[in-house]
Amino acid sequence: MNPAPDFEIVDGIAVYRPVAACPLPQAVDMIASAIARARSDGHRQMMIVTTGLSGFASPSVFERLELVRRWAEAAQGLVTLCVVARTELIDPERFGVVLATSFGLPAHVVESEAEGLQWLRALQAGAAR
Repeated sequence: MNPAPDFEIVDGIAVYRPVAACPLPQAVDMIASAIARARSDGHRQMMIVTTGLSGFASPSVFERLELVRRWAEAAQGLVTLCVVARTELIDPERFGVVLATSFGLPAHVVESEAEGLQWLRALQAGAAR
């Protein structure tokens, strides 16, 4: 899938805001494609805003494992990811973040774009020192 219509660069951070009603596997594929694009374009920080996605329930543990594995594969250890998600889709234990780390994908999950950009900008500032 081509992520171009919902893909932009904000202050050096790749931002992908997909809008679709689709099953979870399709959403995972769209996001993996956007991560691969960010990686190939040389962007090291990326925010995925999933609030425009619908058509699926909160992912199960197995689904979280699979989606994080796919996204880590797309990032190839070169992209740090911040996911913006609706509260009801965020696991309170942040299991997906733990999984992402185990797959070599630095990641964070937040409830707002402002929080996500703040977290990623702090990483950029730390890298610049």
